[in-house]
Amino acid sequence: MEQGYQTMDFFGAQDRAKSNTTKLVLLFILALAFLCLGMFAIVDTVYVFSVKEENAPVTVQDFLNLDIFIYSVGGTLALVMGAMAIKSASLSGGGEKVATMLGGVKISPSTTDLEERKVLNVVEEMAIASGVPTPDVYLMPDDSINAFAAGTEIENAVIGVTRGCIHFLNRDELQGVIAHEYSHILNQDMKLNIRLMGIVFGIMVIAIIGRYLMEIAARSGAARSSRDNKGGAAFLVVGLSVFVLGSAGLFFSRWIKSSVSRQREFLADASAVQFTRNPAGIAGALKKIGGLSEGSSIRASGAEEASHMFFGNCMKSSLIFATHPPLKDRIRRIDPGFDGNFPAVSAPSPSEADSERRRQKRPASRATGTAGAGRQPPPIPIPGMPDIPAGQNIPLPGGAVIGGAILDEEHQRQIANSVKNAGGSVGNPGRLQLDYAAGLMEQIPEELEEAIHQPMTAMAAIFALLLDRTDESIRSTQLQLLEKSGPRGIPDETRKLQKFVQTLDRQFLLPLAEVSAPALRDLSPDQYQQFKQLTRGLIESDQAIDLFEYTLDRMIESALDTHFGLAGRRTVEFYNVNGVIPEVQIILSCLAYQGHRETAQAEAAYNAGRQALPNSNLKDRPILPKEACGLSDVDKAIEKIRRCAMPVRKEVVDAVGNTIAADGRITHVEAELMRAVCYGFGCPVPPFVGMEK
Repeated sequence: MEQGYQTMDFFGAQDRAKSNTTKLVLLFILALAFLCLGMFAIVDTVYVFSVKEENAPVTVQDFLNLDIFIYSVGGTLALVMGAMAIKSASLSGGGEKVATMLGGVKISPSTTDLEERKVLNVVEEMAIASGVPTPDVYLMPDDSINAFAAGTEIENAVIGVTRGCIHFLNRDELQGVIAHEYSHILNQDMKLNIRLMGIVFGIMVIAIIGRYLMEIAARSGAARSSRDNKGGAAFLVVGLSVFVLGSAGLFFSRWIKSSVSRQREFLADASAVQFTRNPAGIAGALKKIGGLSEGSSIRASGAEEASHMFFGNCMKSSLIFATHPPLKDRIRRIDPGFDGNFPAVSAPSPSEADSERRRQKRPASRATGTAGAGRQPPPIPIPGMPDIPAGQNIPLPGGAVIGGAILDEEHQRQIANSVKNAGGSVGNPGRLQLDYAAGLMEQIPEELEEAIHQPMTAMAAIFALLLDRTDESIRSTQLQLLEKSGPRGIPDETRKLQKFVQTLDRQFLLPLAEVSAPALRDLSPDQYQQFKQLTRGLIESDQAIDLFEYTLDRMIESALDTHFGLAGRRTVEFYNVNGVIPEVQIILSCLAYQGHRETAQAEAAYNAGRQALPNSNLKDRPILPKEACGLSDVDKAIEKIRRCAMPVRKEVVDAVGNTIAADGRITHVEAELMRAVCYGFGCPVPPFVGMEK
């Protein structure tokens, strides 16, 4: 069933997005040329006939007016580009702007509505499996089955779903739809969609102005026949002509949208199957769209300009202008045996609804208050990840001691192979990661899970993650900082949650932080500034920063700074890895030392990383001394590499993977550092939980 589906390629998708952007620009230039020439023809014609004396002959020479050409073309360009810039600026804040434009309302992370909880659970598990911050989820009131992903970057992406989507779809079907939207997030289709919305609005503005001119003419009585109303009639003709021209522009805008959107939907469907390993899920959702009277229609006023963003066709349109492939074609690509008949869709029966509700409740084996007594919750098997002894520590260079564990030989081999192909793992999660994420979430104590879904207690949960687990004096200093500078009640809440955190293995900690992102986005800007200051204070309380603290700080910055307007805009400056060789040298040297105690082993790991960049100048640079590649140096290096083109970042990610996996053994410490580095690169790395069979 799954044969024929290509593996998702994050970096290849960036190239496709760039190619689509080039295609989009060329089509836009073609449409703009048509509008400019059309506007010149309208203005020039009206001008010629308005200045000509009655019965005077009209010649071709009369229409060759350079001034009219300059003013009409220049005015049209200014109008379209200005409208496009205004629309793009209004959407530059990310997916939240698109979601609210479409009538979406953010689902509270602490919601007790079981249908809303269902979609949030699916989104959280997929975020952990993908290695991205958990996006906000918006609910639209429509009874149809549809969804969308929107944003300008992974960090400000949101997912929107209709009420019908979560009401009519079971969990597997909903998982298929959300996986489809995650592929748009990971492939950066969202950025192209935002650009497309700006372009479409710029073209549409001509039709809007034409309609406005016609309304003015009609209200002023310009349509009445009168010898003295020659100017009014001309005004009406201009309005009508501009409206017709704008309508032709709408033809171009629909053509542009359909030409760049349809093939991407096939790719996103294939990615959803690859992610979930459950073709019946997404196929079932598509079949229910066909059988539901409302289908996938959207009533929001902005649905037309955002039609290319949705999971299904939200507007009725002819085949030539459709932004999505025919429903039957999409289904047959996934389910070749589909007979073309769509069964009628009705609300779930009471027994089915009860079954779905039970699936949203926590399993009976989940830890509760007993965790506070210091007992480890009963383990639930996680595919691809063996049981890991809690509390095991690994000494690292420089005297740091980081909690972690070494996996057994077979899993070390599997995961090492996965890490060596790190570039292929980026943005490429699978069912194994999804099951791993679900297993982690099932083991989190109930009190801790409730805390990470509310803004203030989520803040306390992050602080609890940062409290020192072994040194009482450091932990006391950290709590004193919270008592002195933290919001009221936060120190006590942090102490309470720390008891639950203490029972968890290290592998739970970053996923907890990732899932807390939607709740933390509900903080006010002032609260977030205070949260960041306290987080940094807790990290620095022992006069050192360990790898977990560094990775957590990176994750928070990635997930939240963009939302609060604190992330600077990054532009591509480097198109060849040789432009960032000193920075690559720092990162590979740090990784080599962090994973190996002996200098000779570190050098071997560094050399393995260099071999992944055979045509670069790195071959002439040896490993740096330990003191020249600390985490502060790595931080600066990451910022520069973030300004590299995607193909360059892929080369660096592969070099990072080769360095870490050089000895065929991967520790949680090394995996955390790699995730921190890739967070900084803007490259989402799924958990390394083994190779799929």
